[in-house]
Order: sequence, then structure tokens, then C-alpha cells
Amino acid sequence: FAASGPLVDAAIGVAIFAAGFVVALVVLVVTMQALGDRITQLLPSSIRFQYNSFQSATLDTLKGQQLPWQFVLGVLGWACEVGRFYFVAQALGLDMALSIAMFAALANAILSTAPIPGGFGLVETGLIGILLLTGVNDTDAFTLTVLDRAISWVSIVILGSIPFVYFAIKRPRNGRPSTLTANQASNDEWRP
Repeated sequence: FAASGPLVDAAIGVAIFAAGFVVALVVLVVTMQALGDRITQLLPSSIRFQYNSFQSATLDTLKGQQLPWQFVLGVLGWACEVGRFYFVAQALGLDMALSIAMFAALANAILSTAPIPGGFGLVETGLIGILLLTGVNDTDAFTLTVLDRAISWVSIVILGSIPFVYFAIKRPRNGRPSTLTANQASNDEWRP
């Protein structure tokens, strides 16, 4: 299916917005790295503890040897999402361009951020609409969307519940240790 003009324009708009968002996040992280302690002193004491926790977790995530692996695993995860959608379309006999599968996977991810469990209902409606805009007929769009979402839900809910239950049972009862030291916690207590 060839993408239509409005869909290409929308995809370019989304890409520009995403690039701007990434630049804003990079600026935020660099600012937190450079001015973290100064920002903390400017904040009201009632939210200082929350900001310190946020800053510590954010900057610790971006340190060390884990960052390249996080990037590689993220790229592999996106490749799996795009591949699943593309191969489901191929299995249904639809001649779909890889770019449309990429756009549909991106739309799936964006729509699933809605405050609905897994974006249930909203994602399906959005994907069907996107597929209709690309020239897929309504029956094929509906079938592709329902089958792809069913595979996605089964892999996450059923297969993902196995390691979730395993690690939930294995985790210590007192939870994770705090990342703040006792001295930091006493200096930056939360005050309502």
C-alpha cells in the first residue's frame, strides 16, 4: 500500500515532534546533571525529597556500562514490534510496506500510553483508522488490527505473567532498598 499525502505529512509532523521531544529531554538531563544541587536548593522543602529521588533515579539510569545495552535492547524491542505487525500483515496476504508497519507500531506505542489498561479500545480504533488512511480496506484493517493486538496481549499478559509471578515470589518482603542514604533522607525529609 502506498502512503497517501496527508498520512506522509502526519508522519513527518510526528517525527519532528518526537525529535523536538528528544532534544528537550537531553537538555533536561544535561541541566539536571550540571545544576542538580542548585535546583534542589531553589525548590520548596515539601517537594525537595521527591525531586532528589527523581534526579537520582534519572541520572543513575544514564550512567555506567548499562546504557549501551539499554539502547540495544530498546532497538531490538522496536524491531520486534514492527516485525510482528509486518509479518501478521504478510500472513494475512496483505502487501504492506515496511514504512507503514513502522508507523503503525509507533502509533500503537503512542496510543497505548493513554490511561486505559494497555490502551484497550483506543489503540485498536487508532490502528484501524491509520490502516484505512493508507488504503487498506475496512475488513483487512479490522482483521489485521485484532489479530496483531491479540498476539500482543497474549505475549504480554500470559507469557509475561510467568516471570512476573516468579520474581514477585522471589523478591524480599521488605521491597527494594532506598537509593538515598540515611544522611540524605534526614536532611531532605518530606514536609507537607
